[in-house]
This record gives sequence, structure tokens and C-alpha cells, in this order.
Amino acid sequence: MLASDKGATAPVNLFAALRGTIARDPERIFLRRDWSGDCWTRAAFAADAGRVAAALAPFARGRFAAGLLMGNIPEYFIADLGVLLAGGLPISLYPTSAPEQLRYVIGHAGISVLFVERAKLATLLAAL
Repeated sequence: MLASDKGATAPVNLFAALRGTIARDPERIFLRRDWSGDCWTRAAFAADAGRVAAALAPFARGRFAAGLLMGNIPEYFIADLGVLLAGGLPISLYPTSAPEQLRYVIGHAGISVLFVERAKLATLLAAL
């Protein structure tokens, strides 16, 4: 929102901004996977993130940290928002990290949940 918009009010938080974006055009393409052509509309993205949040409910009794070991793929953004919706703290783990680096960050950040793309699973298992 631009400061010059007369009479417009800024969203109070990220979730309000997201709800407004979805409401304006729910069927607009929001994410796309270039190599396969898969895409998510704004509404589908929000629904998938909501499902992630619901799946995290058992971990959401208090604050929790979730590690995301993924490249720049749509699932990263879905998991990131899902963690936020569940009240957690998403922590990006660099996909190029060595197992020792991952072990250090996971241990010191108090990560209790991990999201990992298949291509990074062997590195994660070596770290754990």
C-alpha cells in the first residue's frame, strides 16, 4: 500500500495483509513451479498453508521452532507460512550446508520440527 493512497488503512499484520490479498483475487496465480508448470492460486496457497498449520497443532502448545531445509520451491513458502500460522518460528536452513553445520544450527536453535525436500534428506540424516 502506498503512503499516497487517500483513506486507505494499512494492514495491522502479515496475516491481515494476506487475507486482503486473497480476498481481492483468490484465483490469481500466486506460486508457480517453472519446470513442471504446477501452480497455486492465492486461495490454494492459503489452504495448503492452513493444512500445514493444522498438522502442526500438536507442536503448537507453546512456541516452537521449525527448520526448513529446502531450496527456492513453492513448498518452502507453504511450510513457512504454515509454521507462522501455527504460532511457530520458521528457521531457514541453507540447502548448501554441510551436515556438521546443520547439526549445529538445529541443536542451538531448538528446532523441534523439520521440513526437508527429498534432495536434501540424505544431508539431513547425516546431520542427525
